[in-house]
Amino acid sequence: MGRIFVFEQAGPTAGMWQQRSVPANLAPQYHTALTNVMLKQGMTHIRPGVRKLNGVLFGADGNRTMHGMTTWKDSVDGDQIIAAAGTHLQRMPVIGGDPEDLTTAYPSGFAARTGYRTQFVHFNGCLYIVNGLDANVKYNGTTLTKMGLSAPTTLAAPTKSGGGLTMVRDYRARLVSSAANGSQESEPTAVMSVTYTEQQGAFVAPSVPSNDPQVDRWNLEARPQSGALYYRVNPTPVTLATTIGDNLSDLLLQAGTASANLLNNSLPPGPFHVLCEHQGRLVGAIGNRLYYSDQGLDAAGLYFKPDAWPPGNVINFGENGGNYITGLVSFFTSLVIGQDFGAWTIEKSLADESAREIFPLTVAPNSTGVGFADITNVAVAPGRMLFSGKDRIYQIIQNSNALRSTIAVVPVTDSVSALYRQIDYDQGGASVYDNDNKQWVFFGRGRTRRV
Repeated sequence: MGRIFVFEQAGPTAGMWQQRSVPANLAPQYHTALTNVMLKQGMTHIRPGVRKLNGVLFGADGNRTMHGMTTWKDSVDGDQIIAAAGTHLQRMPVIGGDPEDLTTAYPSGFAARTGYRTQFVHFNGCLYIVNGLDANVKYNGTTLTKMGLSAPTTLAAPTKSGGGLTMVRDYRARLVSSAANGSQESEPTAVMSVTYTEQQGAFVAPSVPSNDPQVDRWNLEARPQSGALYYRVNPTPVTLATTIGDNLSDLLLQAGTASANLLNNSLPPGPFHVLCEHQGRLVGAIGNRLYYSDQGLDAAGLYFKPDAWPPGNVINFGENGGNYITGLVSFFTSLVIGQDFGAWTIEKSLADESAREIFPLTVAPNSTGVGFADITNVAVAPGRMLFSGKDRIYQIIQNSNALRSTIAVVPVTDSVSALYRQIDYDQGGASVYDNDNKQWVFFGRGRTRRV
């Protein structure tokens, strides 16, 4: 049985998050059961009855606002609750204990988690954390780091000594994460031109922005005198303490690894306010623009692309459905995109512009109110999902007979006016499907309802 964590506090209802205990082949937001654990004023309690799980409040004095919560399966310390409270990211054992800050190797220069709804996505062995304001970060159970690697700003001029190069050669450097062969690389530095006259050059590693602890190696790249592509001077990444020397002829340089084969390892374009996993990629939204990460293998055959966001991987939804994208849900083979007053589905391949199909999700006789109130107002079950719109509760179902899209939207019921008079979804809310009792449960400020 899974466990659902529900936020209830003096402010808005922030939502609920589940410790999943179901096979991974189910939809990401599918819940098997509802076992209430609620949080009031920074204290978690279990129901029925009241038993505190933590003796110390989440957050810090002066700011204990709860922004989000999820769970992390930790093989060493046991299952943990991860919470964004006030300006802190904290962890606490699921079985009970006191919250502690995730300060392990936390890079300097990161903004505090200062507000808005915080969303967590489990993917590729990490917990990705976004809130629309602060830097996108990830947590691997030990270290909290940024999503992607920032490019170093400068490459220092080399120390020259006698050698066999007589030419002008262009150089740039990249920072690398992991001891493996470039499992994740930063954007390159600015290009530096070096003139040799029967010389060779020795380069030192550029500095690491924000003292990012995931950076432990670096690569030096050079462009042959007669070529346009850059090639690695060092065959494999070396530790930051290692000086890289270049005395390679153009022929030897071009026999190595071409950096163009490593694709584009751009940072995310900014702080995402919603995030999900779909088709083996991370998908995030900034305003009305949808961004998706890269996918594939690096030159060493290692999977590293969730942290790479090529500039071309973007879909602009405009303002046809509202001012911004309010929710992203991977619904089996479809990606559902919710806006204030509109909803869309992307079918087939997300990353293949020539093959993907984007359809509006409409409700007969019109599409008024079909948008998501908030991502926490979405609940997924086998073959269907429910969400709170601006005017009523809607259901999205798989529709194998549809001519255009594989899913369709229908209102759950027309008798929802009393429910919406009692629940203020603009103040936050949450939805979950309780499979044991075959019911949907909707939480919001003012009332809790079951459908």
